[in-house]
Amino acid sequence: MKKILVLGWLFFCSNVFGATMISDADPTGAADKCVYQDGTSAPVETAVSIVAPALTGRCNVNLDGMAVGVHNLQVWFKSTVWGVESAKVPFVFTKPAAGGTGPQNLKIIP
Repeated sequence: MKKILVLGWLFFCSNVFGATMISDADPTGAADKCVYQDGTSAPVETAVSIVAPALTGRCNVNLDGMAVGVHNLQVWFKSTVWGVESAKVPFVFTKPAAGGTGPQNLKIIP
């Protein structure tokens, strides 16, 4: 899990669009849990999301409920069957205050 993809986050952070972090697939296929931790808070475990057609597990972390400000997440896979964890991957982002206007005076010139 070398890369973390953020979908829906950079589209002006509108309340209309949900903010979800989606990881690369678990390369081992053995993970059944996704674990993430924001700074020094307690780690949160969720089930991995199975993605077809390869049926590989991915971490989906909902960022909507997080407070405004800077967040230092660590994300990793965990296998409760084998009792092992992957390396922790850092992910730093800033959640802006709601209600921002976004860019203004944009023009599309052919």
